[in-house]
Amino acid sequence: MLDTKHAGLLAAALVLLPCLAFAQVSLEAPLGPVLAIGHRGASYVAPEHTLFAYDQAMAFDADMIECDLQLTKDGVLVCMHDTTVDRTSEGTGRADTYTLDELRHLDFGAWFNQANPARARPEYAGARIVTFEEQLACYLRHNPRMRFHVETKAPAEYGGRMEPALVDLLTRLGLVATGHQDIQTSTIVVQSFDLASLQAVKALAPTLPTAYLFSAPADPLIAAGVLPSYVDAAAPTSVFLRANPGYVGAVHRTGKEVHTWTVDDPAEIDALLDIGVDGIFSNRPDVLRARIDARGTGVDAAVRGNPAAFPALCQFPPDLSVADLALSPERVAGGDVVTFTATIANTGAGDAADVRVRFLVDGAPVGDDRMIARVAAGATATVTSASWLAKRQTGLHSVEVRVLETDAAATRPFVVQGNKLQ
Repeated sequence: MLDTKHAGLLAAALVLLPCLAFAQVSLEAPLGPVLAIGHRGASYVAPEHTLFAYDQAMAFDADMIECDLQLTKDGVLVCMHDTTVDRTSEGTGRADTYTLDELRHLDFGAWFNQANPARARPEYAGARIVTFEEQLACYLRHNPRMRFHVETKAPAEYGGRMEPALVDLLTRLGLVATGHQDIQTSTIVVQSFDLASLQAVKALAPTLPTAYLFSAPADPLIAAGVLPSYVDAAAPTSVFLRANPGYVGAVHRTGKEVHTWTVDDPAEIDALLDIGVDGIFSNRPDVLRARIDARGTGVDAAVRGNPAAFPALCQFPPDLSVADLALSPERVAGGDVVTFTATIANTGAGDAADVRVRFLVDGAPVGDDRMIARVAAGATATVTSASWLAKRQTGLHSVEVRVLETDAAATRPFVVQGNKLQ
């Protein structure tokens, strides 16, 4: 039974229903700048949910990139639309029967070439799965203003594990704090066909904006444009909006937004913009961008912040630094020989190969340059100098290590006094 508050809302909403059925309505203004959302990336021109598709979405100046979430066997959130890998890889079975490492051995690009020979590219073959954390790290590094529409896919099948995993990740990355319950500014918008999932997300992170996906709502309040308190936007299919163009205005009158999916045709995009939608998902964000910009109703280009050029496929250059510089031995003995050991850290997103390191004492090289074959992204490597003869070198000295062809360097003073090195 409806309480008094909801009974009143429903009564008011029923008055609106005849308006929703008209094939044409007066032009409705969006509540804010209209968002161009890359559906699974730019999935018309590249295999969905791969770095190829996400790169193209950014190159097409999308405001937001979508990630459909699945959970791996080892609890990692990955971007993949289907609960099974069958359609988009050579594998079979549910995503949650694979560990992340096992999924990384599957090819998520070759299917696209086979299905779309006119848009096929050889480099798509071998495309790898992308974790949600990787998507966030990469495209926020490209553009700190990039935003993400994130869907909890079939969350009931994961037994309540998906929503805590999502909120934990976003909390760790500091992205829950961007929410402010404002769908126009939050880095993250969480969408789902499952209202219970959205309610769970709101309980864990009340400031994260949410959007309810539907084709034909069964709830009479939602059908009339009155959304639950834990939902910040309606996200109906474009077919529903074409049949019910007044729905956007009905939702707007409650102060909430309408995002719709999935629209590639310019004429249909224009029709949806006419009725005031606030965001559109498209496999062709370049087409969508052009139609929004033609009206001047989108996010300002300077605010979007997408770079004109960026490293493809998240192949960022390595970022090397000297994490430590040690001396050995502390006490000089025997032949009075000293060596210096440096720890080189790579905090970049790309591996570093053939890293050349030079040690110097008082400005003079200590033996030949040292070579490190590889320093993986996020890893460290140690390298030791040639021997330096401390005999008859009493006094203050300085050892320096330089990572050649970079700005990475470190120095350390030391004193040779008798047979003690400090």
